[in-house]
Amino acid sequence: MSGSWSDEKQATPEIQKICDQIKADTEKAVGQKFSAFIAKRFTEQFSSGKQYLIKVYVGDGEHTHLKVIQCLPCDDRKMELSGFQYPKTHDDPLTPF
Repeated sequence: MSGSWSDEKQATPEIQKICDQIKADTEKAVGQKFSAFIAKRFTEQFSSGKQYLIKVYVGDGEHTHLKVIQCLPCDDRKMELSGFQYPKTHDDPLTPF
């Protein structure tokens, strides 16, 4: 259904690729470099474009939650970091923010 967030799922290679594309933006926004940046779980929403909430392991037992927007085809489908929550734990659920 358009506008609803999907159920939480295991991260896929496609989701890891998205994380790789926005790692530098995330580190800049958080203000630190991460020793790891491994996508673990995600949920997605289809609206006017596509949005993702992604749980990422960043090292030292910490995680971050990312909100990423995939821009429309007319914008070259660029990935944009829309928000983040840091620090998070492995057990924190992905909830829209």
